[in-house]
Amino acid sequence: MTHLRRSMAPGWWPLEKGYSWTVKPNPGPHSVSESLPLGLVLRDLLGYVTTLQEARRVLGANYVKVDGRIRRDYQYPVGAMDVIELVPTGELFRVLPDPVKFLRVIQIQGEEANVKLRRVENKTSMKGGKVQLNFNDGTNVVVDDAKDYGTLGSVLFSLREGKILDYIPVKPGNYALIFRGSNAGRHGVLKSIIQTMRRREAIVSINSEGIEYRTVLDHVLMIGRDSPLVRVN
Repeated sequence: MTHLRRSMAPGWWPLEKGYSWTVKPNPGPHSVSESLPLGLVLRDLLGYVTTLQEARRVLGANYVKVDGRIRRDYQYPVGAMDVIELVPTGELFRVLPDPVKFLRVIQIQGEEANVKLRRVENKTSMKGGKVQLNFNDGTNVVVDDAKDYGTLGSVLFSLREGKILDYIPVKPGNYALIFRGSNAGRHGVLKSIIQTMRRREAIVSINSEGIEYRTVLDHVLMIGRDSPLVRVN
């Protein structure tokens, strides 16, 4: 089924009034509640097209890349930290969580489009002693030694080279971004972690512009040490 009832769509989606149905995201790297179909991103967030029919033509012409790969599916789910490239114009954008709109896009330049922050969701042991790191956007990478990569920490990943450039652990003093929940889009220094029975449900405190926000660790993406490794404003 390619459509979704308007009443079933996330409340933050930028939907036109007067329509009972909208585009349903296909299965992919982000859940329905945390993503927007690529066709709607082109039309409503970027203003690159005015209709979904135009979006399908643009995508069919191989004019759009997401994370360095051509995407032709107007239902492809786009979410936080994804990098979008408009091939004809060379314009580059990063998708970010937002306190009001939940998702927004900012324009980025040059080499910044080559890197993406990904959270380590879990690890899978493989033959030969190697370990596969599984990330929050559905991608993975095999490493020789996984001891340096803790679950829920983040890696700075090179999209062009397909390798890890840096790792940011979950610890007070590092820089964090809330990418889920009612405070999505807030970012600042991780001040404290209150452990619970389940690590993902640990209560964390983040200082953003002098205001303290509390959320659960599962809603947090580590994005730097003293400052963000990618632009978030």
